[in-house]
Amino acid sequence: MLVSRRAMVMLIDALQRVGVDPAQVLDPLDLDRNALLSPRGRVAWTTLTSILGQLSMVLLHDVERLRDVGRSMTLSNDYPRFRRLAEATLSLRRVYEIGLTWITPANFPHLRIFTSSRANGPLRIHGSYAEPYEPSLPFFHIAAGTLSGMPIMLGLPAAKIVEAETSSRSLNLVLELPPRRARVRAGIKAVLGKMKRRRLELDVLEEERRLLADGLESLQRMHREKRTLLERLPDMVVVHVNGRIVYANQAFVQSLRWSSLEELVGRPLIELIEPRSRALVSLQAAPAPDAPGSRDLTRVRLLMRDGRPLLVELGAPQAVVFDGNEAQLVVGRDIEERVRLQEQLAAADRLASLGLLAAGVAHEVNNPLAYVLNNIELARRQLSVLGPSAASSVTALTIALEGVDRIRFIVRELLLLSRDEGSDLGPTDIRAVVESTLSLAAGEIERTAKLELELGDAPLVIASVPRLAQVVLNLLLNAIEAMRSSKRATNVLTVRLARSERQRVSLEISDTGVGITDDDLPRIFEPFFTTKPAGKGTGLGLSITQRVVVELGGEIEVTSIPERGTTFRVLLLEAPAPDDTAAG
Repeated sequence: MLVSRRAMVMLIDALQRVGVDPAQVLDPLDLDRNALLSPRGRVAWTTLTSILGQLSMVLLHDVERLRDVGRSMTLSNDYPRFRRLAEATLSLRRVYEIGLTWITPANFPHLRIFTSSRANGPLRIHGSYAEPYEPSLPFFHIAAGTLSGMPIMLGLPAAKIVEAETSSRSLNLVLELPPRRARVRAGIKAVLGKMKRRRLELDVLEEERRLLADGLESLQRMHREKRTLLERLPDMVVVHVNGRIVYANQAFVQSLRWSSLEELVGRPLIELIEPRSRALVSLQAAPAPDAPGSRDLTRVRLLMRDGRPLLVELGAPQAVVFDGNEAQLVVGRDIEERVRLQEQLAAADRLASLGLLAAGVAHEVNNPLAYVLNNIELARRQLSVLGPSAASSVTALTIALEGVDRIRFIVRELLLLSRDEGSDLGPTDIRAVVESTLSLAAGEIERTAKLELELGDAPLVIASVPRLAQVVLNLLLNAIEAMRSSKRATNVLTVRLARSERQRVSLEISDTGVGITDDDLPRIFEPFFTTKPAGKGTGLGLSITQRVVVELGGEIEVTSIPERGTTFRVLLLEAPAPDDTAAG
């Protein structure tokens, strides 16, 4: 918001009249007096409020001295036409009417002024401005002095301040106007005729109309600039009046997959919040207009146009004025990607920690396990020669050997979980790996389900053949296991390979098996967690798969519907294209 240069000229003149050196006010703020008084310049509202705040400190926050500054502003020579008009106007109330209707808005376009009075009664004036303009209590103290001092221009005593209620954003003032002396009135009548008064009035009104037009243009330009700023913010911004959307920036519109703002205006904001999150939003009470905004952030899920949820952080609503109406502004930030990366890092940390533990445990177990295995095998061979009398002992030792072999398998899985093979990564043909792995599992697939392949043209990915094959095989075996309880005719195993967003390749392996419950889904990548019957699985397969994918710089996602099936999606980075220049 810009205020007129004329207001600054009047203020500087007034400071000198009341005995305040302008340097005392301007120098601590590092402001150039000549720049402030430049004929072509305007002054930012925030600059003016800073000046008035410093002036209040210089005057020790003395309200009456601040009013004296305002009264002294009426003695400025910057209003020659208005002064002549005031001298030619018979009614003092008419002087106030012209000043408040034309001159004040020309200097302060954002200030709203209302007046009321009865004949020969006190004059009541209310002035205010709303957010986002910076508050200034000294401004209204000085304004009260200026309004009470307007009769001084006519050679009359200042109006008496009967009542003054002042805040940092508003002023309620009651003035008792002095009577205008009859001899002054008669003298004016003798010197100036009706036509001269009218001509002077028109000149003043035209000058103020021009200044007011400049001020309105400044307001409109500021309004456009703020809209542009809101539009370009990366954060989501929405403004609502009584719960209905009146404005949303492009980040909000695009994040929720709407085509334009017009589709959202008038909609209840609550409809765009997932039902489970609505209670969280309703708990946030809006602060009072003058209260500082809360910094508390709440995680909620908004609903995109197609019904999918979007995780965002919302700040507390802020009371604002939007297009002249009291409204609430809410700012949010899409945190889906951030949360996903945090979860991925947390998973990588857990796997790294587990890998270190697993490596230590595996090595510690392997040595005594070898002793047990060798001794059981030796005892079984020696007992076998005794014939039927030792048959039960041989059987028991055979079962023990199966248990030891099971332990060896788990130890081998633990070593896979802890192995770091990051040095052998390079461009890898993911389609060839998928096809060769499908060949390895062809027998199991044939006995269990119908295979559907959608292997599009996919670029090379950053991986290694054995590690990528391990991922594909683990996911294929998981899918097959999930469909074993159903008839082959109803089972479908789908493998899709395609380009994805952000220079990645997507591998999807879907089954029509038993699915995963909502309670189990968050835990499927935890080591040793399994939904298989006891003895049927180690619970390490998906943990190893996730670790390998993360080490390849990729991601793994899962969606599942109980009794309908599960889809695992692996996203791997495309390998950079060969540098032809370097090759040449």
